[in-house]
Amino acid sequence: MRKAPSAAVEVHGERLWAEVASNLVLRREGRRKKAYLRAGHEERLKDVLEGARFLRPFLSEAGFSDLEGALLTLPRLEDGEVRQEGPYVVARKGEDWALFRGTLFGNPALDGAFLVGDTVALPLREGVEVALRGYFFEKRVGPSAVSLRWGEERADYRGKGLGPSYPVLEDHVVPRLLRGALREFTGSEFLSTRIGALAEEMLALRPEEFLKALASEAFFRRVRLRALSRL
Repeated sequence: MRKAPSAAVEVHGERLWAEVASNLVLRREGRRKKAYLRAGHEERLKDVLEGARFLRPFLSEAGFSDLEGALLTLPRLEDGEVRQEGPYVVARKGEDWALFRGTLFGNPALDGAFLVGDTVALPLREGVEVALRGYFFEKRVGPSAVSLRWGEERADYRGKGLGPSYPVLEDHVVPRLLRGALREFTGSEFLSTRIGALAEEMLALRPEEFLKALASEAFFRRVRLRALSRL
């Protein structure tokens, strides 16, 4: 006989936080709703599903009435599959399942791949590529690999101590991960002039403008000017 699933809820005015079966976290701030689940074993997934059923009236009242339907798709996912279910991204890789509501890269396919431990690459202008892989623990994520590539030039860094970790549901978490990792190697004498200039300009961006700015011509104009100043 399975025991009743654990759940914890805090409500402060329009702010809500809930945790179900130690794996699913929900946040609501006014009309903004976020959800995160990462289960590394099928039994954990079953616990979360039972918890969601147990809390169905509360979830509906809190504005998460569509959550249970998204959770129910998780056991049916094929290995390597990423899918959009309403406002939720669901993904599976091996024995890792993930569900997310919020913003990471702004692309459901990239968000899902990142959440199950894949390296996600952002192709930018002029042959530039920025790649990030995270490691997940206790509803937090830290950078485990970051690479910058510009044509034939590249810099690769790996290791769990690469930068600080953040709650997965924190705003602008991907820019924060990249900035934290970049601080670890910016200024290294082993970086090429262009890669060094790229890293320094990325660090100068504010988290809230980060992903949009990386795709802009103005950003690359500043990178080119910085590279010229380093010659």
